[in-house]
Order: sequence, then C-alpha cells, then structure tokens
Amino acid sequence: MYVEAVKLCKLRQEQVSLKNAIRKKELEIRAMELDKMKLEMEVLAAKKQFYCARSTPTRPPSYDWPEPLGMNYSMGLEGFSSDEDESSHSATLS
Repeated sequence: MYVEAVKLCKLRQEQVSLKNAIRKKELEIRAMELDKMKLEMEVLAAKKQFYCARSTPTRPPSYDWPEPLGMNYSMGLEGFSSDEDESSHSATLS
C-alpha cells in the first residue's frame, strides 16, 4: 500500500510538472504572437508614414476646405482688377 501511494504521488508530481511545462510553452507562444503583432503594427505604421509622405498636398491643409459660398480667398481684394487699381486704392487710403 505504501509503495502504491509513493507511485501515485510521483505520478501526480509528474503530471503537475508536465502541466507546468505545457503552460510555459503556451506562454512562450503567446509572447511570440505578441512580438509578431508588434512587428505587424510597426510595418503598418511605416506603410502609413510612407503613403502619407507620398500624398502630401501642394497647398497648406488650411486651404483644403471647400470655399464657402460668397467668400473669396483674396480677403476683400476681389474688387481689384489689376495691380494699378490696387496701388491707386492704397495711395488714397494713406
């Protein structure tokens, strides 16, 4: 009876040891999966940076909005037809 109890105890220890080894391997696998995901995120970030750098607008971002109705980007200078008109108006104001 004593010998059987010792064998049973050793079998349980071996079972626990094997379960711990399995958990350790699962943890290693999860760590590798996490590393893989981090690398994939780095690749995606690099791709995003590359594609965003390729498609930079020629105008500043503030001009990317559509022009509101009735507004002009010249900010009140829409009445001037030439540089001569502009200089004559500025001369009369000073």
